[in-house]
Order: sequence, then C-alpha cells, then structure tokens
Amino acid sequence: MDILSAGVRDIALSTFSDTERATATALARTDSRLATAVSDPDYTVTEVLAGARQMVRRYEQATEAPKAVLHAAVDARRVGIQSVLTEGLLRTAARGYLASIHPDDAWFSTAMAELTSRRRPHDVATAPLISIPNADRTEILGYAPADYLLQRLVRQRRRERIPEATWQAFSTHVNDRGDLSRLAESAHHRMLYRIAEPLYRRLDETKGTVDIWFFTDVLTLLLARQGRTAVLYA
Repeated sequence: MDILSAGVRDIALSTFSDTERATATALARTDSRLATAVSDPDYTVTEVLAGARQMVRRYEQATEAPKAVLHAAVDARRVGIQSVLTEGLLRTAARGYLASIHPDDAWFSTAMAELTSRRRPHDVATAPLISIPNADRTEILGYAPADYLLQRLVRQRRRERIPEATWQAFSTHVNDRGDLSRLAESAHHRMLYRIAEPLYRRLDETKGTVDIWFFTDVLTLLLARQGRTAVLYA
C-alpha cells in the first residue's frame, strides 16, 4: 500500500443536499452554467463549477512533456514534499518520466506554458499547475498542482513506481527539513535504501533540539538492517 504524506489534502467536493439541489435546479433556469452543472452525469455540481471536467481533460489530452512535469509535481506531493515546487525541481524530476530524447531543456518551457496557461476561454481558473508568487507578487517562487487534480491523480498513481532519476532530483532540490524527513521516510518505506540513507545523513548532520537522537537511531537501524555494521564504527 502506498504511503501518502500528510501534506496531501483530501478536497471533499460532495454532492448537494436535496434542498441545495432543488435550489440549484430552480436557479438554473436563468443561469446556463448552473444548468450545465446540475445536468452533468459524471461530476457533482460543485466539481463542475470548479472546472473539474476541463482540468481533467487538459491532463488526459496533454502530450508527453506536460504530462511528465505534472506527474513529477503530483509524485513530489505523494512522497511528502509540501514546499513550493521550484522550476529546477520540476525540470529535473520530470526527466524521469520522459520516453523520448531531449538533449536540451527547450521542452520544459513549452510544457510549463501549457500547464500554467489560463488564457483559453474554457479553461479559466483550471490550470493544472498553479503559479505561487512571492508576498509582493514581483516574482514566481514556484508551482503547485491544482488541488482537485492532485487528489484525483494521487489515487490513480498510488501504485505507480517513481523513477530513480526523479527520486534523485527530489533529493537534490529539497532543502526544507520537514520535506527531507518525509522524503526519507517515503524512500525507507519503499525499501529504497540508497535514496533514504543520504537523506537520513543530511538530517542527522543538522539535528534540531527535538529530534537530536531520532535520525541517528533511524540511520543506525537502516545500516544494521542491511548488515553494514562496519559503517557504524568507521
């Protein structure tokens, strides 16, 4: 069973109550968008109004490069990375999902433009990848997958293997201590000890007051489990 991080939030878009649906049906007589939402056979009224259908369609119709970037973003959340996802992380991590050869990074800017665009009339406010600006909105700090699509793809991808190149990219670009801890634990649970060990070592080297012995103990247990007891006394 896949281990989902606490950072993945379950966005409940429940169907309307009978009273709410009756009210929505009455209002739909003069609101074409609400009429579409009430009559949709596949999505709840709330999901339709939130643009869920368009968002899913954009994902399903995406070409290789945009889909690779989005999978990297979703899988980053799946293994516990809660911080804003930088371009460097996404560009490097997404390469693990590319099937064709890309000798340079020209593919990435095109993919990002597609995933963050909100210019198409039917896709307003439904970009699969959301830009996160700084406090004074002078620059983009990074990106995050749209909540509804994240929830849907986390379920779909819960058994999908994350490529080693993507794990390495996550490990290289993550600096937040909480993200490091969750990433190490995710790799450990999947028995990816080559990934987990250097992450635990980084955590062990920068211990805080609360976990002053914890990561030393975890690293010791990990090495002992592999029979590498000589390393413990090196």
